[in-house]
Amino acid sequence: MSRLPLVRLAAVVALVLVLLAVRPGVVLNTLRSPVALLVVAGGVLLAIGVRAGLQRAGARPGLAQGAGTAVVLALLLVLLAPSFRQRTLVEAVPAGPIAPVAAEESPPAETEAAPVPAVTRQGELEGLGHAARGTVRVRTAGGVGDVVFDDIDVEGTVEPSVHLVRAGGRTPADGLRLGALKAERGTFSYPLPTGTDLAQGWSVLIWCDAFDTPIAVADLG
Repeated sequence: MSRLPLVRLAAVVALVLVLLAVRPGVVLNTLRSPVALLVVAGGVLLAIGVRAGLQRAGARPGLAQGAGTAVVLALLLVLLAPSFRQRTLVEAVPAGPIAPVAAEESPPAETEAAPVPAVTRQGELEGLGHAARGTVRVRTAGGVGDVVFDDIDVEGTVEPSVHLVRAGGRTPADGLRLGALKAERGTFSYPLPTGTDLAQGWSVLIWCDAFDTPIAVADLG
């Protein structure tokens, strides 16, 4: 009996163990995401189909096995590459008015002082299956507001997005989408939708759109 299948199985087990050590969030989120599990199962079935098709076409066993392995490696690259991505963005978060006066609007009278943002809510970012740290602040001034991510560091994932959800929420359902996560590291902000009621409790959630799993959250106090 050929030892090649055993070698491949050992390689897969070793890869999973390495991922658990260096990127546990990737493994945990894959296991708890039906979408991710379907992608993995589909990739495995595709690899098996490619290998079987080449074998029926008369291709050499080595070529058929190699093609199947290439499909698996491509799938792993798609799933794993974003977890090692660490974009950094440091925006100059203004200390002055959050929303500048539009060009077509009349500027305020000289005797009026421009409103200075005040921090109304704040929370620490914590990972949900992923590593995450940093501070999230909500600021308001003159009836408008923004959400500031201050010196954050979040483990990479596929298609991360930012949502304002009800206090304690861990899914974006019935929440407000603020946009795609601008970077995994750094300081940056998002404008709040006009009319957002900040009197009630909120949490800021980072969500993986591709696999429908939470990445990190900050419960704002």
